[in-house]
Amino acid sequence: PLAAVKPDPAPGGTAAPTGTAAPTGTAAPTGTAAPTGTAALDPRAAVPGSERADGPKGATEKATADKAMLEKAAAEKAAAEKAAADKAATNKAAAEKAAAEKSPSGKNPTPESTGGAKAAAAKAAAAKAAAESDRQAKAAASSGADDERKAKAQAIAEAHADAAADAKAKAEAARAGRVQATAEAKAEAKAKAETKAEADRQTRAEAARQAEADKKAKADASKQAEADKKARSEAAKLAAGAKPTGGGGGDDDEIDKILERQRKKSEGKGGLPAPADGGGDADGGGTLNQGQVNIVGEKAKQKVMRCYMLHADIDGGEETINVVTMVNSDGSVASARVQGKYATSQVGKCVADAVKALSFPQSSGAAKKYTLKYSVGI
Repeated sequence: PLAAVKPDPAPGGTAAPTGTAAPTGTAAPTGTAAPTGTAALDPRAAVPGSERADGPKGATEKATADKAMLEKAAAEKAAAEKAAADKAATNKAAAEKAAAEKSPSGKNPTPESTGGAKAAAAKAAAAKAAAESDRQAKAAASSGADDERKAKAQAIAEAHADAAADAKAKAEAARAGRVQATAEAKAEAKAKAETKAEADRQTRAEAARQAEADKKAKADASKQAEADKKARSEAAKLAAGAKPTGGGGGDDDEIDKILERQRKKSEGKGGLPAPADGGGDADGGGTLNQGQVNIVGEKAKQKVMRCYMLHADIDGGEETINVVTMVNSDGSVASARVQGKYATSQVGKCVADAVKALSFPQSSGAAKKYTLKYSVGI
């Protein structure tokens, strides 16, 4: 039933009945409110876990998952907004229907009732327009937030990709450094090994040369010992004083051979000096000179050599034995004295006796001193 109509205090009494007010339910439907979650989002919530990605590969996978989640959220939001718009349209239709049903039944609407319905319709349209505008504003804000989240997710993914590339470059550089270090170490080890091998080879070669030199020295020493042994044997035979037999052979011939070899080796370096010219002789009674003394001294050379070979320590070298001789005017030897290392040895005594047996030319005046030099050695 219609509510009672009070008289309009305004002149004319044409006030619209209270029942023409806009029916309930024409306000903006509750479903047009912005869906939950359209407020500004925390960047860390936009890309869950992306800041804690373990390595570039994990960051890329998380960015892809976050992007898919954002797209899904946007799709769900669009679906919710569409459902809200549909619900608002449904509510509007229901309100209009309810308003029509509240009109006096079976009567044509009065101008007052018609005006009230139009006002209600206008109010509902304004509410719908406001709701649509609010929806669009919220949709734009949500789209901007989505773009911001997408941009942040893209920046994070790119940062992780750059970090991965940098890590890869560093790993490659480290590997190249290790390869280079290994190659250098191998080259150094090879050079050291070659140097050591060369040093060892030279050491072995030097040892071989030394061994060969020692072997040759031993062989030479053995030959020398054999020669010394033979020389001592010959000297012993010569010292025995055996006389030559048949054909002029014998020990004296052997000594002569040794003396000849020694003379050829030391010619011009020792031995008795060449006879000097001048002076008297055994018949003239003149002055005896050194040349005449040397000529006579040569006669004792074979005996001197025999003394040396019999009593000296023969080492294969050459030596000179000096004998200071005092010769009387009648040619006899007053004294003979060996100088040097053989002065008091058996060699010196034997040589002195050999020289004392010589007979020099006669001369005038007192006894005179002369020096005889004998080169000995084998």
